Amino acid sequence: MLKVIILGTSSALSSSEIDNTYLAITYRNETILIDCAGSPTYKLLKAGINLSSINNIIITHAHVDHIYGLPSLIHNFWLGKRKKDINIFANLSTLEIIKNLIELHQLDKYLSQFKINYQVILEKENNLFFDNSEISIISSPACHSTPSFALKFIYKNNNKTLVYSGDTGPCASVSNLAQSTNMLIHETMCPQGSIDFTLETHTSALEVGQIANNCQVDKLILIHYDQSLLDNINTALNEIRKSYSKEVIIAKEFDCYYL
Repeated sequence: MLKVIILGTSSALSSSEIDNTYLAITYRNETILIDCAGSPTYKLLKAGINLSSINNIIITHAHVDHIYGLPSLIHNFWLGKRKKDINIFANLSTLEIIKNLIELHQLDKYLSQFKINYQVILEKENNLFFDNSEISIISSPACHSTPSFALKFIYKNNNKTLVYSGDTGPCASVSNLAQSTNMLIHETMCPQGSIDFTLETHTSALEVGQIANNCQVDKLILIHYDQSLLDNINTALNEIRKSYSKEVIIAKEFDCYYL
């Protein structure tokens, strides 16, 4: 069984109610961490995830709210006497920033205990970059203010799929990835009327309803939302319902979903 665990749900501007967005995918005894925001060790342990089960980390882009917890997590791996190597997947520009963060925090001196393998995700559509006996992971570029990508997980045991949009405005490459997916976890910044400078790099509730309908997804999960979405939740849901009639879930911290 493939399990999705939500570790945070907020846009870059968090609040007293919502923390920055990141999530984990678990299957058997493996965990894949997608992005790494605040207090990662606390969040992972509270979610029941053993740190030693994390062998792969995917960073969708280099904005601070998606990456700032990574130095802390690497430090905690060392404090916990980790011996296994770890893979970090990201596009080339993001990997350079990650390496700089590790150097800035002087974490490279700890890496004699375990090694970080930096894996480049190519900036092209339908890019298969991870494949084993149980899952395949495909990336496609998103439409954001810095190079970013969406992810598609194919769970081979039942051939079901999950797509996570990452940060993006409405985008053909992301929609192509999400066609007929069983579960679409898509950023939904706020109702359409609240969109301002984020118009082209984030997605409104009205737009995400159109995307989910056009892609014929089975289930839509809203994530990376602003406090304004929570404050105007009925407006946001009404916007989605103009196009999309299937199940809609507003992601909450420590929610779990299953494929």
